[in-house]
Amino acid sequence: MFIIVAMYDEVKYYLENNNFELIQNEPFKIFKHKNNFVAISGIGLVNATIATTLICENYLNDDQILINIGLAGSIEDNFDILDLVLIENSTFSFANATGFGYEKGQIPKEEKFFANFNNEFVKQKMNKIKFGNLASSDIFISDYNSAKENFLGFPIKIDLLDMEANAIAFTCYKFKKKLISLKIVSDILKVKIDNESQFKNILELGSKKIEMVLTDFENILNY
Repeated sequence: MFIIVAMYDEVKYYLENNNFELIQNEPFKIFKHKNNFVAISGIGLVNATIATTLICENYLNDDQILINIGLAGSIEDNFDILDLVLIENSTFSFANATGFGYEKGQIPKEEKFFANFNNEFVKQKMNKIKFGNLASSDIFISDYNSAKENFLGFPIKIDLLDMEANAIAFTCYKFKKKLISLKIVSDILKVKIDNESQFKNILELGSKKIEMVLTDFENILNY
């Protein structure tokens, strides 16, 4: 199983409780335990793209699935904090070439959005999982009204926001690699609480939830 996350803190408990060893330090950290690998890409679209490119070129074969997991913010209050959400489709938050006939979120001459691999398999195997679409950008979006306005007219309904997932999806698509993206809800824009504070307060609990999810995934994929 090969996992990519943005921050060490998101997988701290999974790494430390399973005796992972650091096997690569630069240009980004990779940890290994038995047949499981965890890459820490760093935050943002560029870091995620670089890390995913190198993983696709050097580690993944055609049968393997890349697992992206991490924290994400919810726009509406239809999710609860710490909900596990399977991302069905993803796009970019601020790509806008509509003047040339493209959809919002679409890079010119590329796909309108990117679908995860084999969602039906995950839906059948995972318990207490919810589903949603996600948009990624290099901006930590914290204002509910701005988010609602920005995502009007997108080809898919946007439920969650992060800073890496669609860059990973875009890169996997280019390399014809399989991706499953799972997110833990860290903050809710519609709730009138400072979102940066929500995120910081939930990081520890989110890391513990991620450890449980990845342990389940090991059993599901039989790796």
